[in-house]
Amino acid sequence: MYPKKLDQLKPYLLIKGKRYVDILIWHLHINGKTNSFNSLGLHEDILNCKISLNNVSASSKAEFKNECELLKTYLQKCDLSLTPNDYIKWIDKKNLRQCNFIWQYIKRNGQLNDVSMLSDVGNMNKYDVTIKALDRLPKNEDKRKLLVLIRKAWEKAISYNGWRYEWLDIKNDLQCEKVIQFLNKPISSKSQNYSKPWLVVDDHELSNYYKFLASVDIWTTSNETKMSFYKKITDAARKWKTPQQKKAQIILKRKTKESNHVLLKDRKLIIALQSIQKEMKYKSLDDALKYIIEKETDISKQKNEQVDIVQINKVAMSSFTQESFDKLREKASSQLRTLCDYSIKLKNAGILDNKMNKDSKKKAKELFKDKEKKLFEGLN
Repeated sequence: MYPKKLDQLKPYLLIKGKRYVDILIWHLHINGKTNSFNSLGLHEDILNCKISLNNVSASSKAEFKNECELLKTYLQKCDLSLTPNDYIKWIDKKNLRQCNFIWQYIKRNGQLNDVSMLSDVGNMNKYDVTIKALDRLPKNEDKRKLLVLIRKAWEKAISYNGWRYEWLDIKNDLQCEKVIQFLNKPISSKSQNYSKPWLVVDDHELSNYYKFLASVDIWTTSNETKMSFYKKITDAARKWKTPQQKKAQIILKRKTKESNHVLLKDRKLIIALQSIQKEMKYKSLDDALKYIIEKETDISKQKNEQVDIVQINKVAMSSFTQESFDKLREKASSQLRTLCDYSIKLKNAGILDNKMNKDSKKKAKELFKDKEKKLFEGLN
């Protein structure tokens, strides 16, 4: 149900929203009913619509019988112009890369009139401005066919796994600046069978990151050509360094030079190193020096290992000797005691099984101590 009076237009448009107001302004503009078609904000745009329609009502009474007919005529045009949601539901508003691709495709398609009206948009508006452009196409069938082509082109652009740009960091200003410079740099005459995409230059508000991706995504060429370009720019990207990385590299070179300074002063060492280089057929003095260091490191390592083995053997032998000695001493003492007992028995009676008296036992004990002392005298 359309409003019947101009006073009812504002609440109606507030419910319909910004997109509806934009297409209404567009129809008023192409029919010469308003000169202001750039959006100033929802409420300002609604006021513009109301003023323009009020002027139409006052000046075109022969064309429209009343305000109700006037509103119905223009609002019906808006309803017919809005692109059906089924046509655009595959577009991801949060995917800025996709929205940029669609916008570039639409601009290059050539079906839109007054495209320049929609050129002043930033990274975050591409979805809205794309829908706005589609709404301005006169026929829904034209919109459907165009969106089918766009979707196929987008799916083809992202489906080729041979060239991905995950290494490009949106937060790395140096990288983003370098990729743009790479696209702008003329191709060398030595580079045969190689080409690169044209840089998107008509979107001044696009950041370098999205400007580069839009350029490579919209590029229509063979997979082989894309792969050749991808390899070249990827190889070049490995050499790009931030100011911090460059500073660190300078410091490292300075330290390396200082560490070599002492060696370079000693002519004898240089001559000896050159001799080793020549004998071992090394390409540089650095390689010869590296050989010496590695060799000395191996020798030092072997010596340390040998020392470790000797220490282990000493500890093992020490432990083994002490333990064996204790057992030997105990056994020898027992045997010596037995021999002394029998010696006394034999001296007293000559009978082995005679019991020893107290005096004999005392003599045997004294004899044992004397023999034991002599036995272990050299070991203690």
